[in-house]
Amino acid sequence: MNVFLRFNQGSQIAFMEAKKINDFIKESVEYYNNSIKISKKQQKHEEQKNKEEKSSVKDYNIYESFENETQSALFFFNPKSGGEIAIGINSAFPMKNNPFYNPEESESHFWYLLFSSSFSVELVNYCIEHCKDKLPFLTKYEWKSYLEELDFLMRLFKYDTYHSKPTITFRIKEKK
Repeated sequence: MNVFLRFNQGSQIAFMEAKKINDFIKESVEYYNNSIKISKKQQKHEEQKNKEEKSSVKDYNIYESFENETQSALFFFNPKSGGEIAIGINSAFPMKNNPFYNPEESESHFWYLLFSSSFSVELVNYCIEHCKDKLPFLTKYEWKSYLEELDFLMRLFKYDTYHSKPTITFRIKEKK
């Protein structure tokens, strides 16, 4: 996580156009590889190992997933499960590094983040920890009582995804 924080100017979360997710991931992986200073010999060994394992690894081309996406996205470094990509919830995060924050969408984005099983508990907790005092609707309405029961709500609505674990490993390959 420390390497990612150095790469991302000390932030666990990055906001961008969804079509830029692929470049961000590629750059962060390259930054990580350069930071651990793998020798050329070790690099060749890993490449050979990857070629041998290729038959058992499903080839997932992440480039095709976001190239035509028009919404904004975020990349969150989840300490329990690794990188997490989310689209369509940026307005739940009124942060300085989020140029996509829209106050009119903040409430709907926040509730979608909270109630959807697509997003991790860690991402919700990050939002609460860093943004709860900046989300206008949480102070305007009586939502604070909901925040007191946040863990219960997440266990209820994220029952099958409450405990984060790594589920996908991807390898980035150059576009040709």
